[in-house]
Amino acid sequence: MLNELHEKSKIAELGINVGKTSQIIANKEYEQDVRIEGRKIEKKEDVVYLGQNIGFNKKVKRRIKIGWAKFWALKRIFKDTFRTSIKSKVFNACIVPAVSYGLQTWIMRKKEKDGPQVMQTKMEKAMLDIKQITRIRTSEIKKKMLENKNIVEECLLRKWDWAGHLARHGGDKWTGKVTDWYFGYGNRNRGIQKIRWSNDFKSLLMYKIYHRVAMCRPEWQKLRRGFAQKGNKYFWGLSRRKL
Repeated sequence: MLNELHEKSKIAELGINVGKTSQIIANKEYEQDVRIEGRKIEKKEDVVYLGQNIGFNKKVKRRIKIGWAKFWALKRIFKDTFRTSIKSKVFNACIVPAVSYGLQTWIMRKKEKDGPQVMQTKMEKAMLDIKQITRIRTSEIKKKMLENKNIVEECLLRKWDWAGHLARHGGDKWTGKVTDWYFGYGNRNRGIQKIRWSNDFKSLLMYKIYHRVAMCRPEWQKLRRGFAQKGNKYFWGLSRRKL
């Protein structure tokens, strides 16, 4: 397929640049070599493209690594004696966007939520000059850093907004088609089926077709905060305890 694309593109003088096309994504089960004009293309399980990790298992770790890099680049603010309100403004403006970039397109399973949540708690300890080995309730830390946005909740809010945008404007666009596409041919696999991107919305709404609800923008906005809080199990517990 790749070579056919290359040959057809050359007719319009848009052939694949073999020098720039240095990697392709393939899982471990795919063993056949891929070559263009006799030149072997390196296979990778994940690559970084336009700031996002396109692959199978490293995207969460990469966003967390970027978040810590931003944090230590601004340590003169976070580790100094500035008021917590100033630290929160910098945290919300610099750390949250860096970690949550592109997360609205993810399947937010437990491990995707736990990693950023643990990272944020450690950062808030550092901002409060509390040693990491000090045993203290997370709720106590959150009380002192009330102005900090919660990274997991912010990601879920973005996902909700993106779902509403797709439902209202997706239509025949490729973004909408790819999101709703389902490969359902053949026999059903044994065991629990893989979680799909839209499962979060279906678990919240009484009617499983979230597109219909999203078409009514005011109604969709009313459900926005509830979706984020329910998806973030930690904050759902805090709200029930009225913290």
